Amino acid sequence: MQSNILLVDDDERVLAGCQRLLRKQFLIQTAKSGEEALERLKSPIKFSVVVADMQMPGMDGLDLLRRAKAVAPETVRIMLTGNHDLKTAVDAVNSGQVFRFLQKPCSNEIMGIALQDGVHHYQLQAVERELMEKTLNGAVKILLDVLAVVDPSAFGRSQKLRNDIQYFLKYFVAEKFWELVLAAMLSQIGRVTLPPTVIAKERSREELSVTEKDMVRRVPEIGASLLEKIPRLGNVAHIVRLQTRPFAGYGFSMDEIKGKDLPLGARILRILGDLADLESEGLSRRTAALRMRKMIGAYDPEVLAAVIRVFELSSAETEVAQPIASVRVQELRPGQVLAEDIKTFDGVPLILSGAVLSALLIERLENFYAVGKIQSSYMVMK
Repeated sequence: MQSNILLVDDDERVLAGCQRLLRKQFLIQTAKSGEEALERLKSPIKFSVVVADMQMPGMDGLDLLRRAKAVAPETVRIMLTGNHDLKTAVDAVNSGQVFRFLQKPCSNEIMGIALQDGVHHYQLQAVERELMEKTLNGAVKILLDVLAVVDPSAFGRSQKLRNDIQYFLKYFVAEKFWELVLAAMLSQIGRVTLPPTVIAKERSREELSVTEKDMVRRVPEIGASLLEKIPRLGNVAHIVRLQTRPFAGYGFSMDEIKGKDLPLGARILRILGDLADLESEGLSRRTAALRMRKMIGAYDPEVLAAVIRVFELSSAETEVAQPIASVRVQELRPGQVLAEDIKTFDGVPLILSGAVLSALLIERLENFYAVGKIQSSYMVMK
C-alpha cells in the first residue's frame, strides 16, 4: 500500500512538478500554505510524511512543522529550503523535531530517498508504538490482577476511582487524560507490599501500630517506585507519589517547593480518593463533599468546586438502576462488572462490588468454587 505524503509550498509549479514525479511511488497531496496544510493534517487521512518549504508568506515552514507536531505527532516532518543559514537548520531540527533537512534545489533522487526514509521511520514508529501499547497494557493488567488478589478492597477502590475520574473528565478538561485514568487505576498498587495482617486490621478498622501506620503512609511512594520502572509511566508515577499531598504547601518544605508544582492529576486524585474513602465510612457523597469544603488548604478549591458541581449532576443520572442478572461462576466472562461483593463462606473478601472481572480473577473464583469456598452464582451488571 502506498503511503500518503503531504507537500507544502506556495509555488504551484514546484508542487505540480513534485506530484508528477513522485506519484508512482507515493500518494501525493499538496497544500499552498501552512494554514491549508494544517487542515489537511487534521483530516482523517494519516500522512506518513509532510514536506514543508521554509520560505512561505504568512506561516513559514518552521512554524508549520512546529504546529504539525502537535496536530499529527506521528507524521514525519521534513524541511525544504533554499536558505543556507545553519541556524535555520538547527532551529528546524530542535524546535520542530524535523526528521531531515533538505536544501533547494533538491534533485528528484534525493527527494525520493528522503521520502522513503521518512516512510520507513513512520512505519518503525508505528510498530514500536503498537508494541509499547501492548506491553504497557499487559503490564498494567498484571499489576491490577495482583492487587485484586492481594487486597480486594484496594482493588475495588481503584476501580471506583477510575470510573469517577472518567466521568469527571467528561466535564473537566485536563491534558493527558489516559495518564490520570491510569494513575487512578494504579493508585493503590503499593499496597501489594503490605503484610496480610495489616490489610486485615485495616479492613476490620483496628488500631494500627506506629510501624504499621508508617507502612500504609509509604504506599504512594512505593507504588510510584514500581511504576517508574515501566516505560511511559513516569508522569503516572509522579501523580501516584503525590496523590495524598495537601494542596496548600504541596507537602514540601519551602526549599523543596521551589520550582515544583503539585500536578493537576494529583489534586484531582486526592479529592476523588478522599471522597471515596468518606463514602466508604457511611457518609453520603454530598455530606462528604461538604465536609471536605471545610478543610481549608487540604484541596484545590477550584477542582473541589468542579467535583461538587459535576457529581451533583451525576447523582440524578445514577438513580436509574442498571439491569443485573445472576450468573454462575463457570459462566462469568472478562469485562463483566460485579453487582455484589464476593466473599468466602468464612467471610474473607475476594472481589468487591463494582470490580471489572478479568480472566485471572475469574480463574481464581473458579478455583475457590471448585474447593467449596464460595457459592455457585453471583449478580453481575448486564
